[in-house]
Amino acid sequence: MSVLMSLFLWGLAVGLIIAGVLVSTPWKFTVRWRSAPQFEIAVHAQPFGGIVPGFELTAPQNGTSKAKTVKSVSRFDVRGKPQKMAHMLRLFVDLVTGIIHRTDIEHVKAEVEFGGGDPAETGQIYGLLTPLIFAIHIGDKMHLVARPNFDERCLHGAADICIRIVPIIVAIPFIHFAWRLYGLER
Repeated sequence: MSVLMSLFLWGLAVGLIIAGVLVSTPWKFTVRWRSAPQFEIAVHAQPFGGIVPGFELTAPQNGTSKAKTVKSVSRFDVRGKPQKMAHMLRLFVDLVTGIIHRTDIEHVKAEVEFGGGDPAETGQIYGLLTPLIFAIHIGDKMHLVARPNFDERCLHGAADICIRIVPIIVAIPFIHFAWRLYGLER
């Protein structure tokens, strides 16, 4: 009995050490997304900062799946409560900025083709997007191309994003978000 117990404890210790190493070392994620001719998304994950071979995380592409209608049960009903909605939006923005600040972006390449059907509407949308496009262009790391299509109503795109994260450090904004949302004063 003591041999089985010691084997179990040693196995548990080794498992905890491996889990600790995996969450405290950098991971490299490459996300590829395409919307035309067929929607596809692929995520390639590489532990230890990309120095070891990784693995693919891809969702199966079934054209026969039917969307289910699921009744959402939420602790927070924000309808008709602008203060609560503003608070939740502020928390979400803080979560996203916290994740971005703790993420090392290696490169982002995105191409979008859009059209509103009406050339005037498409021109207005492109005029609103132009400052954002030029503000995002930061050297060789980020590259965004937006092509207006004045002939037809469409939205097509492709993106290639490569980031490096340390899971234990990225968990900090999630913990902070959860504490501020569900903390003691709630």
